[in-house]
Amino acid sequence: MAHNGILRQWFLKSTAALVFAATDAATPHLAFAEPQPPTDADARRCAVVELYLRDDHPASTAARETLQKFVKARQAVKLRFYDVDRAGPQQRRYEKLLRLFKVAHAQPPVVYSCGRILVTTGDAPNLLRHVESMLTVHTFVRSGCPHCAAAKKFLAKIQPRYPCFEFVQHDVVHDSASRDWLTKLTAHY
Repeated sequence: MAHNGILRQWFLKSTAALVFAATDAATPHLAFAEPQPPTDADARRCAVVELYLRDDHPASTAARETLQKFVKARQAVKLRFYDVDRAGPQQRRYEKLLRLFKVAHAQPPVVYSCGRILVTTGDAPNLLRHVESMLTVHTFVRSGCPHCAAAKKFLAKIQPRYPCFEFVQHDVVHDSASRDWLTKLTAHY
């Protein structure tokens, strides 16, 4: 599947990076960094979910309770709470994230993880769906592609080190919905 000379980069912040590149149909290539053998200190990595809230706000309380239950059930996910009414580094970080993501006048609760931000009402089903999405790595592969086979082997090696993430593979040859989704993603980015 040619991508008209477009470089695609999927970056999983603070954990692992895979760079998928397709320069054109004649010279496709795929670059991987070989995973290093884990040491005892970093054998399993975690993801951090940050919740920016107001202690006296009902939606913040609901979001806190929902995320606490989620973290108990999910491996290697750490939850950090930040009170945006408290002056200092917590408030500055919150304001910096809002500027970075160009979010104007967001009211807590706000969730940040893996390079994504979510302004929420504290509605449990939607909050959980979005946080699950933040912690999911989607890989688009093609049957018979040697580069895709290498990517699958690489992901199989690193998966045990990142139990906080769900890894989902989409075969763009056999699944038209996955192919359409990949096309939309490449057009968007």
